[in-house]
Amino acid sequence: MIVRKRLSIPTSYRRLGAAVDRHFEFTEDSREFRSYPDVVRITVPKGGGTLQFQVELGVSRHGVICIRSRIQADPLSLTWLLQSLDRMMSFALSDAVEGVVGTTNREYTICVADWPAGGIALDDLIRASRMSDNYVHGNRVVRPYKLDKHDRDGWNAIRQFMAALLAEAGYVEFETDLASLTRDRLCRATMNASTVRPS
Repeated sequence: MIVRKRLSIPTSYRRLGAAVDRHFEFTEDSREFRSYPDVVRITVPKGGGTLQFQVELGVSRHGVICIRSRIQADPLSLTWLLQSLDRMMSFALSDAVEGVVGTTNREYTICVADWPAGGIALDDLIRASRMSDNYVHGNRVVRPYKLDKHDRDGWNAIRQFMAALLAEAGYVEFETDLASLTRDRLCRATMNASTVRPS
């Protein structure tokens, strides 16, 4: 998920880094904070190894905040993916980010890349059909969005992106269930199901 807008002075990075820790429940010992001439990166886990999560703050003509999380589960859980995107969106819309990025004409790009060979598991969250038993996997799905007064919390943007992803994964007849899917239902599914998340 990327937010494009001119960033303010670099000293704001530290405050934003602390906000990342609070929102995603990281600790100073678990993540690495590195600054470069044109970018700041917050990476988990600290000290290298397989990237699990990264926040990238860039100083450029269109300052950038990029939040990335590596997918571990196979197949990819639809519940986990929606929950993760919603958590990332809520951070991108938080007061902590607002103080650095601003809200005027804010644009988002949501992307899922290199999803696993097992495809996407619907977790009984929505009903859908597939034209083939063969999973489609590994394709990169990217969609830009600009939030408007009808989607101030980004939930509609997340569902629009999910429609593109499900279609790319070979699913059909999911539109009605996806359109009626609410955050409350997602929260109930999260509490009632054991979902696999990146550590």
